[in-house]
Amino acid sequence: MNLQKDIDNDGELIEKIRQCWNPLSKRSGTLVQRFDGVWHYGVALSDTSAISWGPRETSKLYYKGCLVIHCLGYEFRDAVQVSYLLKDEIFENIIASVSAFHNKWNYGVQGWNCEHWARLVVSGQPISYQIKEQGFGIFDVFGVLYFRGEAVTELNKYRQ
Repeated sequence: MNLQKDIDNDGELIEKIRQCWNPLSKRSGTLVQRFDGVWHYGVALSDTSAISWGPRETSKLYYKGCLVIHCLGYEFRDAVQVSYLLKDEIFENIIASVSAFHNKWNYGVQGWNCEHWARLVVSGQPISYQIKEQGFGIFDVFGVLYFRGEAVTELNKYRQ
């Protein structure tokens, strides 16, 4: 996956998202995933670019998180069985998530991961099925790792 340079400034990132977003693309707004031992999720901005949530330092499993725009390569597949919001709502969620989460929330494989973020943006549901299915669910008796409801409230603070 070719990552673009991290953009710290929210305004610059929002501008880059607007430049990459192509609402006429069949893939824009689609939940995309790739597998390399674990699933990585993002949201397609066009046929050639996507945005994903991850740690600022890739070697850390729990660290300050950031949004990164990257190439949408062949390794990314469209996720199946997703209840999508309207494309305009997905775009609005992507933009709002910059102010809500970028460099503000911590990324955590078991806490607030790329699947939580991507599913929140495309469906309104901050769910990580991978957490539930990979055995982390046994430590999550109250469902706070699997479903991060507080993220909906945070995102909605920044929606137009």
